[in-house]
Amino acid sequence: DTTVDTAHDRSKQRLLDSSAPWLHTLGITTANGQVRADTQDKWRQINKYLEIIDSLLRENPLPEDACIADMGSGKGYLTFALYDFLKNRLGLQPRITGIELRPKLVEFCNRAARTAGFEGLQFISQDISEYRPERLDMLIALHACDTATDLALAAGVRNQAKIIVAAPCCHKQIRKE
Repeated sequence: DTTVDTAHDRSKQRLLDSSAPWLHTLGITTANGQVRADTQDKWRQINKYLEIIDSLLRENPLPEDACIADMGSGKGYLTFALYDFLKNRLGLQPRITGIELRPKLVEFCNRAARTAGFEGLQFISQDISEYRPERLDMLIALHACDTATDLALAAGVRNQAKIIVAAPCCHKQIRKE
């Protein structure tokens, strides 16, 4: 008998459904929800990020109408994932703003957010140091370039963010030396 017993195989439990249409819009999955071979690393990164956020929020829950800023949001992979997770998994009504200097990325992400029906997700082209929200419950700054992580941390403290999730940049200016 050459049949293989796969009863012990379990599919990995993910906090994000790979069939989410925005994943295709951002180029992570194919039209039928399969993670593309060349984006497997990004897919793992997104899921690990959500695991960390989930763990963090178990100890420090956000209000239902959480105000969140993602400083240096780039193409928005993690920003979209956070919105999807908070809205569709946790049932919150978050307002998330992606802050990004590059206007073309901001336009792309705003179109993708509208297409996904993510009303509480917006992207703005602005310098991090100029961002002045009315309220800030959570600030995200992951690998924001050059000194943007420092500026984001200062913004989080200035705006009394209750949760700050940060990972510093490699400081590309220093790297050249």
